[in-house]
Amino acid sequence: MLQIGSTISFQKNNYKLVRLLGEGGQGIVYEVTDDNKNHLALKLLFPYAVSQETKVALSEEVTQRNSPDNRFLWPANYVEHVDQFGYVMPLREARFSSWEKLVQGRVKPVPQLDTLIFACRSVCEAFFNLHIQGLVYKDLNLGGPALDTKTGEVVICDCDNVRIDNDPNGERLYFPEFAAPEVILEETTCTRYSDYHSLAVLLFYTLVRHHPYQGALWEDINLVNDTSERAFYATKPKFIFGSDHKNTLPKDTNPARNWDRLPVFMRKLFYKTFVDGAHNPKERTTDGTWVKALIKFQDNIVRCSHCKTLFCAENTDICDTCGNKLRRHCEISFDERKVLLTEGMVFQVDKHFLGNKGLGLVVNHPRKRNEIGLKNISKSSWKAYLPDKTVKNIAPTASIILMTGMTISIEGNHYKILTIN
Repeated sequence: MLQIGSTISFQKNNYKLVRLLGEGGQGIVYEVTDDNKNHLALKLLFPYAVSQETKVALSEEVTQRNSPDNRFLWPANYVEHVDQFGYVMPLREARFSSWEKLVQGRVKPVPQLDTLIFACRSVCEAFFNLHIQGLVYKDLNLGGPALDTKTGEVVICDCDNVRIDNDPNGERLYFPEFAAPEVILEETTCTRYSDYHSLAVLLFYTLVRHHPYQGALWEDINLVNDTSERAFYATKPKFIFGSDHKNTLPKDTNPARNWDRLPVFMRKLFYKTFVDGAHNPKERTTDGTWVKALIKFQDNIVRCSHCKTLFCAENTDICDTCGNKLRRHCEISFDERKVLLTEGMVFQVDKHFLGNKGLGLVVNHPRKRNEIGLKNISKSSWKAYLPDKTVKNIAPTASIILMTGMTISIEGNHYKILTIN
């Protein structure tokens, strides 16, 4: 371990060690400052834990590329010090919590469902941008992504193993729980298809809070070793919600409850990856498909007017927390999307507060409980086009009663009221 306060110099760059951030199997990470007093993270790898291929890739490839997405804490400058080598990257802000703590239920505040979906979508978007540049992450696991539990913003760490897709000379680096069967079986190197598997495992852990292949049979193992991992994750993987799920379900009932809360289209995508795609990589759900599905999932999240819990109304109009029926709600259409809104919900372009200011607040009529309206909470006036061709102006702070067939024009965008129930 290096002395805190000391300085590392390499190729005219100087980094002063501020504090130790953490240590893992591959190396040690420090907070440092550069010559311009910028606070960064320095990761020095243990020479016995990484290969010469990693050193060459870091110095000649990874650090020479621009980050494919700003959510990756991308290796910026290559560094050597005595017998160690590594890289400098952006410092992860303190507001971000590790994904491992998230799935273990050790984060505060606990993210609401829409925030969690937004975070999942953000990871998928980042991987989509990585893959379209012909790159693969290789070893995605719970230690890579981190999220702000209030906003759903995401950063992705540990990008030092990013390589060219399907590189025949690339190392097979992976965590068994997240690795695709063909990688564990050494049938192929890491590809975007193996990344698709790892990404689906991460999403499954996040939304279901369990591993897709760790069912009842896994729980009966006395000793987990390479042989058992190879069987459960590679040669004979059994999806816990597959066709014979009665024999594969874990003893804990929470995963089944979380699974039932997912919309049907999300369950089908998991099935496609963990059953159809287990040994047929091209059948796996792609990152772009996950993005579209998570947007649809998010658009179907509503707030129960009784207990104020968020839940998905794609499958049912009954709150899965308190059992009460969903009260008055409307469906708004725009850009080929359909968004559900209930009393007290804020309508936004992305139906999430991150980077989008609220446009309208769904309110109940003060006297007629069977009518709902939309209050203008933006700074500009709207125009509402009623079914009878009447046009009304809605100034900021004003409200309008919603009706089926109405179109509202907000800042040049048109939003049509499809249904009111």
